[in-house]
Amino acid sequence: MLDTLVHKHLRLPYTLHIEELNTPKKPRMTVILLHGIGSSTNMWRDVTTSLPVDVRVVAIDLLGFGKSPQPTWATYSVSTQVKSVVKTMVLNRLPPGSLLVGHSLGALVATEVAGAVPVYVSELLLISPPVYRPSRGKVVATQREDILRGIYKIMHRNPKTSEKALLLARKYYAKRNGINLARDLNIDTFLATLKASIVNQAAIDRIKQIKIPTTILSGSLDPLVIGKNLDRLSKTNKFISHTVVKGAGHNVVGTMRSAVVERLQEMTYPSDANT
Repeated sequence: MLDTLVHKHLRLPYTLHIEELNTPKKPRMTVILLHGIGSSTNMWRDVTTSLPVDVRVVAIDLLGFGKSPQPTWATYSVSTQVKSVVKTMVLNRLPPGSLLVGHSLGALVATEVAGAVPVYVSELLLISPPVYRPSRGKVVATQREDILRGIYKIMHRNPKTSEKALLLARKYYAKRNGINLARDLNIDTFLATLKASIVNQAAIDRIKQIKIPTTILSGSLDPLVIGKNLDRLSKTNKFISHTVVKGAGHNVVGTMRSAVVERLQEMTYPSDANT
C-alpha cells in the first residue's frame, strides 16, 4: 500500500537494482549498461570481461525486470524507465561523462537518458535499437514497422500463447545461438513494456536530436530492427555512426557479441595508449 502511494500516486521514481561488474579503486572512466526487454544485468557478464581493468562497469536492471521492482500497475513506458534510471544513477553516485550502453529497449532508454541529463553521458553505444517510424494508420500494413507492430499487438492480446512461444524460443533457440531472455521472465511485465515502449514510441525523433557521439550497431539478420531508419539517422545527424554487423541477429551473442566487445574496447581504451 505504501509502495503504491509513494510511486503511483506521488509519482516518485523507483530505485532500480544495480550490479557492479568491475569496480577498480581509481576508475579511469565508467560504463553504464542497460539491457533489452525481458532480460537483466546477467546478459552483460560475458561482454564486460574483456574491458580494461581500470574501467568501472555497472549494469542496471530496468523497471519490471531482473531484481528491480515489478509494480503491476506501471505503464512501463520509456519515460517511466528513464526517471528510474536517472534516480538510480544519482543515488549510486555514477559520475558525469559516463559511457552509456543500451541493447534493444535499453537503447531507447539510453537515448532519452542522454537527452534528459546530458551531463551524465559523454558517449552512447546503441545495440540493435528498434527505432520505428510513426504508424501510417493504414488498414493494410505497407511498412515493416507496421507489420512488427501488428505482431506485437497480437502478442499483447494473447498473453498465454505469447508466454509459451517465448519459453520455447528460450529453450530451443538458446541451444544454438543464445538468447537474452531472463529465466524469471514475467510475461505481464514483458507485454506491458512491449506495448508502452516499443509499439508506442517516439525514439526516432529523440535520436534525431542527439548531440553527443553515438555509435549504433545492428545485425544484418535482425528481423526486429529497421536498418534503413538507422542509415537515415546517421546520414542526417553528424553525431551518429551506424555499423551493420554481418551475420548478426538481435541478441548480444555470437557475431554481435564479438562486435560489441571490440567496439567497447575501442571506446574504453586509454586515449594516450599509443603515445
